[in-house]
Amino acid sequence: MDGKQESFIESSLRGGPKVFVVGTIVSKYPSSPYIFRNYQYPETAEDENHGRYAMPGSCKHLMWHCLRASSAAPYYLADFSLGDEKWQDGAVTCNNPAMMGIMEARRLWPDRQIECVVSVGTGEVPRVKRKDASSFHRLIDASEVMLESSCNVERVDEALGTLLPLIPETKYFRFNPVDSRCDIDLDEIDKQALKRLREATDEYVKSENERFGELCQLLQPDALDEEIAAVIATGLGSKKGVLVIEAQRYENEFAAKTDIVEEFCALRSIPFARIDTSSSYNPDNTGFSFGKNGATSKKSNNNDNSHAHAEDNNTIRSRNGSSGSNRNKTGGEEELLDDTNVAIENLNAQFRRIGANAGVIHLNCVSDLEGIVLRWQHDITAIAEPSAVANLFIECAKYPSKQSQKFTSLYEMCSSVPSVEVEGVLHTFIGKHLQADSNDGQLGAYLFKRTIPLEYLSDYTASKLIGMWKDKIIVSQASIGADLLEALLDAGAKAIVAPSNEDPDNFISAGADGDDILQFFAAFYHALYVVGADAPAASSAACMIQPSCSYFRCHVRVRGSTVELKPGEEVRKVATPKKAAQEQQN
Repeated sequence: MDGKQESFIESSLRGGPKVFVVGTIVSKYPSSPYIFRNYQYPETAEDENHGRYAMPGSCKHLMWHCLRASSAAPYYLADFSLGDEKWQDGAVTCNNPAMMGIMEARRLWPDRQIECVVSVGTGEVPRVKRKDASSFHRLIDASEVMLESSCNVERVDEALGTLLPLIPETKYFRFNPVDSRCDIDLDEIDKQALKRLREATDEYVKSENERFGELCQLLQPDALDEEIAAVIATGLGSKKGVLVIEAQRYENEFAAKTDIVEEFCALRSIPFARIDTSSSYNPDNTGFSFGKNGATSKKSNNNDNSHAHAEDNNTIRSRNGSSGSNRNKTGGEEELLDDTNVAIENLNAQFRRIGANAGVIHLNCVSDLEGIVLRWQHDITAIAEPSAVANLFIECAKYPSKQSQKFTSLYEMCSSVPSVEVEGVLHTFIGKHLQADSNDGQLGAYLFKRTIPLEYLSDYTASKLIGMWKDKIIVSQASIGADLLEALLDAGAKAIVAPSNEDPDNFISAGADGDDILQFFAAFYHALYVVGADAPAASSAACMIQPSCSYFRCHVRVRGSTVELKPGEEVRKVATPKKAAQEQQN
């Protein structure tokens, strides 16, 4: 390392497994195991000092600090001191760290099945009768008994050997020779004694050849195809909750879509929570309640920063709402500013508060080219009629799904529908002024409240919330742009189910309305939770139940590449040609 002292976490940059060694911190009362590790915990893991299974530790110590502290055996080496802290050998409190290894694995990969636990001992001696002793020696014997008890390794082995076989598809192996030749001291240097120890070990390995063979077979790479393994990994893990994230433009915009998910969860006692990012967040008054059906929240009104301005041709032709973007207009990389980061901070704070049990994140939001809208602002615009602007407005307007009539004037439109979408911006009619002209005609001025995106979940902001998406199935009622989709999968999302973004109209999308999409979501969650299907299978099943929603796609990662699956499509048929094309390009 060219004279540079390497920290434990820096050693992980060279590749290899996650590793920890155990010391005993004795400068705190009571003494407890201390984990020196070469990895960091996921952002969603319990705080290492306050969680239910909290264990003090760090990844920042230098390598030699970790080795020195974890080997400071009493009576052999002095305690290791660093600043105000002091450590002894980990054997003082944890002489068999197998259980601690399981705890660490659960913190690192909470949704992963532990398939195999291997515990390797340093040997023990056969039990013999303790010699009778005088009263003086009985005091010495008492201290020996206490030391033997604290350093005993078999209690952990007995516990794991009893409990792990109860977990399906989990294997436990303990290798520890029992031989009188293992009875040597830590500071033994006699060559003959060490030779006898090696001989005892060799004989033990030969006697356990069958179990070693079984272990080696188990540790071989999985025989499953990578494509199949990738799909299997998209099933629900240990976290079963559903978290709905909303950003409504008007009251109850997504009420039906949220209600169908909440009712499903309530019927099956699945933890449920809702976050409205368009509202202000007060950590002391979140509106969340916890009951047998999970966490729920009260809905609140959208942000209302209103100002008036006049609409012109260029405003309509442009992609309205760009003022709400967080993108650096100079062409540089997108930056997050404190005053424009309210919804992201709201989302992050509330997720940390109530999202720990979420295995599915359901996005009831509007999306456009910038990303998923998390917060809105309002302004007022006036459009005169007759005018070229009014004609263009009518031409570009999208009406509610149940409205089939095409209008020829703003007067007709505003008399029939309360709001329309123009280039992805919601225009709500709030008033008009009519005046007769000199030709016995009519001049009109129509006022609309525009609801404009103010803050987005973009590929950049999503990467800042990486712990939120890891090991989650993400479901969106509106399409997700390619950059954001890649960012979510990069952050560790298991799968993303969303409408296809092949149709440009879906790039500015509030999602579909009506009973069809409600039935799609109901069928999807039934397949995912009740049937136990993986995300692609659940999406395909929902499309079979509701064919009109066959525009939904399921996106997964296979061999580091994103694969988009249509309903009923096999991942192998999509991933294999894609891999071949990539290899040909290389």
